[in-house]
Amino acid sequence: MTIGIGMYVAACMENVKALTHRSDFEMQFLTLPLFPFVNINENERFILAKITGNLGTSTKNLFAKIKKEYCGMIYGDSKNSDSADKEKSAFRQLHRTLNKLEKMKLIRREKRGKNIMLNSTPLGSLISMHGNREK
Repeated sequence: MTIGIGMYVAACMENVKALTHRSDFEMQFLTLPLFPFVNINENERFILAKITGNLGTSTKNLFAKIKKEYCGMIYGDSKNSDSADKEKSAFRQLHRTLNKLEKMKLIRREKRGKNIMLNSTPLGSLISMHGNREK
């Protein structure tokens, strides 16, 4: 299987299919998975970095850490609702983000006893490290 690196990077940036042939003798093509670094926003990257930095953290512990360090992301700009509603809304937003990261295979959930722990996958760690070097 041969593919030009430039062609693969261009396919990732443009979010189009990348095809490569299996061998010179067979005309079967494989669809290559696209590297998802383009589709991660700043908040998702921040959450991914928190999960990568803390091996085996729970959702509640993660929420507490994010709440201390990055209130703007969690609570947004709405000032009209009470704090209990803001807390519930922020926790739901965190769950949506975690579901998206899990769907992209950047994190995984592991059950340990009664708790569900969050860990980054090798791809998630790679993307998290790349994002930290950019800043």
